[in-house]
Amino acid sequence: MAFYAAYLPPEKAGLSEADALSQAMVLRDGFSFGAFVFTGLWLLMKRLWLPFLAFAVIYGLIALVQWRYGFHPFAAAVVQLVIGLWLGLEAANLQGRKLLAGGWRFVDFVEARNQDEAERRFFEKALNRGAGEVSGLAPLQPPAAVSFPAARRPQPTQGVIGMFPDQGAR
Repeated sequence: MAFYAAYLPPEKAGLSEADALSQAMVLRDGFSFGAFVFTGLWLLMKRLWLPFLAFAVIYGLIALVQWRYGFHPFAAAVVQLVIGLWLGLEAANLQGRKLLAGGWRFVDFVEARNQDEAERRFFEKALNRGAGEVSGLAPLQPPAAVSFPAARRPQPTQGVIGMFPDQGAR
């Protein structure tokens, strides 16, 4: 079973709640084999311009170092493999951040076997919550800040070395 993140489009004046639900996006949260194998092309296909720019600069620097200073081809391949692994692991996060930056709202996580089942479960949950409306799907809010009392700092004692500030204390 995999987890999927559900996003609703930005609130617009002419967009009803039912239309917003029909345009919802459900993204798989997990390793993306396509992003791992086709790193730069995958970034372009998903229109992730800033990550693609960073990707192009890093690859350009790898090529420059390899050409200029004799960087071993195996070492360059390992660096490229690490970049591909990182991108495969962070692909869903990059897509989600792009949606959030565009005004989309993250509303729910869904656990399902595949994309179709995830969409079905999300729509069933959304329709059951709001009795046919999306009003029950409020964006998730971060938890309230927890305040901890300031820790008392013991005064250093002369002649004590180590982790225990007081003589004989453990």
